[in-house]
Amino acid sequence: MRYAVPVRRLALLPLFTLALASTACKGGRTQLEQLVPDGATGLVSVDAGGLVKSELFTKVKTNLDSATDGKATAALDELRDGCKLDVDAIKSVVVGFDALSQNGMGAVHMPNLGKAEALRCVDELVKKQGGKGLWTVGESDGKATVTAENGKLEGWALDDDTLVLSTKGWASAVQARMKGESKGAIDNNLAEAVAMADRNKHVWLAGEVPALMQRFLDDGPAKGVRRAAGSLHYGDDLEIAVAAAFADEAGAKAVHDELAPMLEELKKVAVGQGLSQKSADSVTIELDGAVLKGKVNLEMDPLFEVTNAAFSKYMSRSKTSEARVQIAKMFDATSAFFNEEHVSRGEIAVLGAGGSLGAAPHACPNDGKRAGE
Repeated sequence: MRYAVPVRRLALLPLFTLALASTACKGGRTQLEQLVPDGATGLVSVDAGGLVKSELFTKVKTNLDSATDGKATAALDELRDGCKLDVDAIKSVVVGFDALSQNGMGAVHMPNLGKAEALRCVDELVKKQGGKGLWTVGESDGKATVTAENGKLEGWALDDDTLVLSTKGWASAVQARMKGESKGAIDNNLAEAVAMADRNKHVWLAGEVPALMQRFLDDGPAKGVRRAAGSLHYGDDLEIAVAAAFADEAGAKAVHDELAPMLEELKKVAVGQGLSQKSADSVTIELDGAVLKGKVNLEMDPLFEVTNAAFSKYMSRSKTSEARVQIAKMFDATSAFFNEEHVSRGEIAVLGAGGSLGAAPHACPNDGKRAGE
């Protein structure tokens, strides 16, 4: 009788494993979030499928293509047609990291991304474009594996559509999570931070301030902050929400009381810098116990115009800089050629290296032979 509860729990394990596997096959980002190992100090989760369908993605893609003279679209088309990897079909992206150990991992769900032939194709495509390649593709237990950065980065296919990458220091922990073993950060080390985030948004993030770093924050404006979370959602407006939890309510109230009187003045300054009045009016801060929350809705059209203009200017400068560099290289090569001593048949060097008169015709034009020889 005393073994009834443990046996019951063991009986539920296959059902749990089956549920976990079925979620992974569907490519839900909830499953990818579970792959971040306990000990992570930060996590970012992206509903890539939702973003791809947004007007923002269409505009960014169009302007990127224009700025690169069509090269962006050509590269994506080759990736889709040659490697069977369609960026427009991407579903989810999750990244986890530890600020102290500098370890990290990432998981991406996109049709065919877990297949060895697709991964090799991507590597060959990068080489074709003049790069050194991304990774070396292998196989383990019938699934694709990758190694990169001289072994500092490892990766495994969770299924045909999901690729998981990890730094070497986290490799064992990430693989354990892929098998449903050990603990996940989302339900353990990051649980309190995750609870502060709106996980229904296109992008959400959460993080804990490691104990060793808290004293550095306590010397600045973020004194007392112990964890934070935020979210972004793209619709008619860009919705941004942030939340910071302090060590105690007094610390949160002190920061709130300092910011609140300044808010209206900050809004005026922002409007003067180009922020729309509607967006400025949407800025709010509120105190909820030991948690300080803030929100803003940014109008997308004006924001996109500003960022697009900045990006176009950057690309233009990049092209100009590249042209200058290449012209300088051509000039240096030409200068070096004429500054060297050149002696060829039918010519003699008037001056040695560094001379400015170049070469003069030989006195005997027929390779030194006399007429009739």
